Amino acid sequence: MEELKKVSGKYLEYKGKPLVREGETVEEAKARIKKEQEKRDYYVKECVDCAWSVRQLERQINSFYYEKNLYIFRSSHFGYSQFCC
Repeated sequence: MEELKKVSGKYLEYKGKPLVREGETVEEAKARIKKEQEKRDYYVKECVDCAWSVRQLERQINSFYYEKNLYIFRSSHFGYSQFCC
């Protein structure tokens, strides 16, 4: 965090939360933020493709739908396995 503080003169924040967490390097923060964006993009696509309501979206997020599909995708010999449609 010190190197970031030196570069920017202050902590970089988004909505009052630091982008780089305590004990995290800038590279780790970039990877985490990229992963979070991929996850958001995935849920947006699934909402559109499967016509989820807000309640369904919340249920899927709380049940780790993205992580489960990612695991199936990585362990599958045939590629992406979609549950919704």
